[in-house]
Amino acid sequence: MKQDRDLTAIERDLNRALIAFNMSRGVLSAKLSNFAAREGAEDRLINMADEYGPEHVLDVMRDNPALLELARAASPTEIEELRKSLTAAYASSHDVSKLNSEKQMKLREADPTLPKAVMVNGRPMVYDPERNVAYWMDTGEDEDMDHEDVSLEHNYDDEEEEERGM
Repeated sequence: MKQDRDLTAIERDLNRALIAFNMSRGVLSAKLSNFAAREGAEDRLINMADEYGPEHVLDVMRDNPALLELARAASPTEIEELRKSLTAAYASSHDVSKLNSEKQMKLREADPTLPKAVMVNGRPMVYDPERNVAYWMDTGEDEDMDHEDVSLEHNYDDEEEEERGM
């Protein structure tokens, strides 16, 4: 990406990337309907692919579908079809994130006080940590972000450590 591109060009490319993402995400959603997947399963799989890679997600779909809340395992033929859909959605989500990042940098060059928006499942979101609220820029809605404080200092007994594989 060239850093000297103007905002109009960046937004044009971002809109194209969002179209590609939403189309690939829709194809993945349609294929997941064969597995009685719950609503939003495609987003969970794309996010999991982002964390662990598409091949790992496909392995889980084949070997442990209950982990993904799927009614059954995927056959080898279905895995091949899903590979194409998941890989396309995964790749296009990265394109969207990169272009959004370029847009945010350009916007903040003009006004450094602007909060930085990130893309979450193809939607622009700004997080306000003081209010613990996500502001969805496409709808203007606020969403409370429930979170749990996690203590890093937990004393596990020997049995718990053994169960955790420590």
